[in-house]
Amino acid sequence: MSNAPIFIFFHLSKSGGTTLNAYLAQHLAWDVELVNFSFWGRHYRQRHGIAEFADRTLEDRQAARVLTGHHTYAGMHTLVPGREARYFTVIRDPAERCVSLYNFRRSRGKTGLPFEDWYSSVYRPEYANSAVKFYAQRAFGEHIADDPAANLDIAIGLLEKCWIATVTPKLDEVLGKLSAHLSLPEDWESQRRAGDRSALNLPHHPSNGEVVRRYASVDDRIRERVATDGAADMRLFEWARDRDI
Repeated sequence: MSNAPIFIFFHLSKSGGTTLNAYLAQHLAWDVELVNFSFWGRHYRQRHGIAEFADRTLEDRQAARVLTGHHTYAGMHTLVPGREARYFTVIRDPAERCVSLYNFRRSRGKTGLPFEDWYSSVYRPEYANSAVKFYAQRAFGEHIADDPAANLDIAIGLLEKCWIATVTPKLDEVLGKLSAHLSLPEDWESQRRAGDRSALNLPHHPSNGEVVRRYASVDDRIRERVATDGAADMRLFEWARDRDI
């Protein structure tokens, strides 16, 4: 069994994770060394009749180097016993994440609403403080109370134990550190940035080739509204921003 650390990425949506996953997918054996715990990974395994990670032999699980995705969780390192666990994550400014989500969903045809209408009817009731909820779920499971203050405390408690918990402006530093530990070349490229016409470059991804258009941009008014409606998410971002990587 390998004595190398197992790296586990908590992938908060719309926070640079696609760039990170695309980089790793270029250099690590897909679904062997790099195992994805999101729709992307599940879709691949179902299509090819491959067992889910927890159902594989211990020998097969020990081949993994990075576990990643929206459904990773605290404690999953026990699936690869005897390995040092290095959990890491990247958090995005809540206003930028809000607008990114809108551009993504509108590009996919999931909404046709103008931004202001979408914000009031979808984002504020469903996604404000979704970052702290995401991390609280990584700690305690999907069925947690919708309590932003409590979830903020849980999130910080979880992230304090991470190998890296930082923000998207430091993504290059995260990738540099990760590449050094995994002995990979430093050749990552940003993926699926709204408005730059670059297509998603992930061969195994069901949305490979997707382009995200820019329908809205962050401005001071949006920043103020998101910071007010999602105060717990803002506090989490500020906490992570002020930490050394």
